[in-house]
Amino acid sequence: MNNKERIIQNAETIRVDADTIVNLANDITSRLKTLKELVDNIETHSKQPEPNPAVIPVPISQSVPVQASHSNPEPNPHSSLQPTSEGLAGTIDITSLGARSIDSQVHGYTFKDTYHSRIVIENSNEKVYYILYPTEKGDVTYNNILTNGQPTTFSIQSISPHILKNNNGSFVLENAIGFISADDLNKYNLCGCEVLVPNGTFIHLQGHGLNTLFFDQQPLKIKGSGNSVLIGVSTNPDIIASIDSKLENLTLHNIIPSTGSRHLDRDFYLKNVELNFKTITTSSTYLINVNHSKSNIYCHGVKINADSVYCGIWVGTANNVEIQYCDMNIESSSHPIRVNDFIGACDVSKNKVKNGTTGIQVATQRRKLLRNVKIRDNEVKNCTEESISIDAFGNNLGLFPVIARTKIENVRDWMKGDFVVGRIIDLQQLIFVQQKDNGGGFEHRTINADQIDDPKNFLFLIESGALELTTSLIERSEVINFEGRTTYRLFLKASLDKSKLSKGTEVALFTGAYNCDISGNIVYGAIPASGQPGHGISLWGASFYCNVENNTVDGCKHGMHLAGFGSFGVTNPEFFNYAIGNNIYKNNFNNCERPFDIRNFYGSRFGFANRFNYNNCMGGKFEINTQKMFQFTGNNLVNCEGNIVNVGPGILDKNILLNSIIKITTSNLSQGVNAMENSSIT
Repeated sequence: MNNKERIIQNAETIRVDADTIVNLANDITSRLKTLKELVDNIETHSKQPEPNPAVIPVPISQSVPVQASHSNPEPNPHSSLQPTSEGLAGTIDITSLGARSIDSQVHGYTFKDTYHSRIVIENSNEKVYYILYPTEKGDVTYNNILTNGQPTTFSIQSISPHILKNNNGSFVLENAIGFISADDLNKYNLCGCEVLVPNGTFIHLQGHGLNTLFFDQQPLKIKGSGNSVLIGVSTNPDIIASIDSKLENLTLHNIIPSTGSRHLDRDFYLKNVELNFKTITTSSTYLINVNHSKSNIYCHGVKINADSVYCGIWVGTANNVEIQYCDMNIESSSHPIRVNDFIGACDVSKNKVKNGTTGIQVATQRRKLLRNVKIRDNEVKNCTEESISIDAFGNNLGLFPVIARTKIENVRDWMKGDFVVGRIIDLQQLIFVQQKDNGGGFEHRTINADQIDDPKNFLFLIESGALELTTSLIERSEVINFEGRTTYRLFLKASLDKSKLSKGTEVALFTGAYNCDISGNIVYGAIPASGQPGHGISLWGASFYCNVENNTVDGCKHGMHLAGFGSFGVTNPEFFNYAIGNNIYKNNFNNCERPFDIRNFYGSRFGFANRFNYNNCMGGKFEINTQKMFQFTGNNLVNCEGNIVNVGPGILDKNILLNSIIKITTSNLSQGVNAMENSSIT
């Protein structure tokens, strides 16, 4: 072989070797790409794809297209799970379902808001971003996205979430990456697992994405990792996105947790969740709204940041209610926390509330007594009407605590074997009130037994005779006939003296608040608007054996208000909401125009066995009126002026008065030893 042939042969060998190297390099590149995709699917902090090219808006006569990432119904290329109709077990990371964080797209920017029709966005030097969901393609002009005061036009190529950046005085619009479509999630049955949201910022699209968990494949819970953020965006810019699932360790922007319409008996669960709402809400917005009688409500460590809303947490009806360690950081609200109805227990404790018409309000209702409500260790400030209240609605037939008034027809022993275990009382006709047919007020009407709920849910109260204002719980009942209508036979586990009960004794059935506790709370700054009372703590009507203890009320127009009142202006019988057996004990009332009032309104009935003992009152005027068996003992009054009217029998003892005056009128009080300096009791 000559030199020329040897050179040609070597060149051919080198070419073959080069081809082999190229093929090997291509293979390695392909394998590295596959490996990278696998890592993307399993790592919590996966490297994000490069964002789509930014587009700077131009005058209305021109437009620049926005490059689309993918249209919503298209399959998500990032999903690593195989479709299945069977329930998945364990914990499923949403990145395995195809979701991707937008953190790489918004690095260096701060989230500002979700675009909606009421918002106005102006270009500025702030480095902020918005989430926008276009409703149409082509050149779209947004009259409320202003560049130098003029409407801005974008060329939209896909109906999908976009990121709108405010970048050094100019807007930049990009397609958002990695949101989950409805078609993506509908492939999986997640009802047996928890869904994990890793650290990062993800888009939640109303009608798509995590919202599809609203339906049959709903997981046990959606849980964050400590710094997990979901931003809600809706196809309708006037609708706030929602998620129907138990939520834990998440920060949500413009997303409302919801129990949903398909799960009426499911528990409502929020733990360590921050909810952020700004311009998207209005004064008619309910943020958390639960109305399912079989649902248990658990809100623990929830923070709500919002502008104007009607209600932060509204419980229309529920089973058990637990609202603890929540922060209602709302600028303006009618009801930051309101509970209207519950069946089991209610505990509202260790919360922070501000800037409401009411602060924490539990309302009475007609179905049953509110028993054992606990409102403890909360901090409430700047509420104009009532900071903390258990409230009977005397002007609302739907919430009015007086169920029926009647008279006793017969009384006898309730025997079990040879033992007397209580009393059996037969009632006469049941009387309630209704609006007059021609308007202008209310009038009595006679009702049948089936027009009220089971009497064992109510409180039995004697309104006349020797046992006046004695109460008893009802063990059970039977429907009986009386003069052509149905009424009740009541079984009471109470040792009522039969000799002091006779035919014709007036009695009534009540709901209201029974054995409830308001203690350890701090209330300040209840300064009313026009026509509002500015109560720090209020028990307004139909309160029985409630405890108000160790609270501090500072800088309110009215510190503590305990009141009974008549309703509807009807008499014979008088529909009165009593305050009976309540204990106001060891509270501090500071710098209040009226530190406390214990009164009755709109009727001639009395409060009974209420106690105001060992409280500190620093300044202001007070009134106690129309009470029987009243105690006023061990209180410290400094710079106070009070009137006691039509009270007695009662006790006024062991009080310390400094620069204070108490005037007593038409009352029967036993006065013990009261220490006074520059003070008087007359």
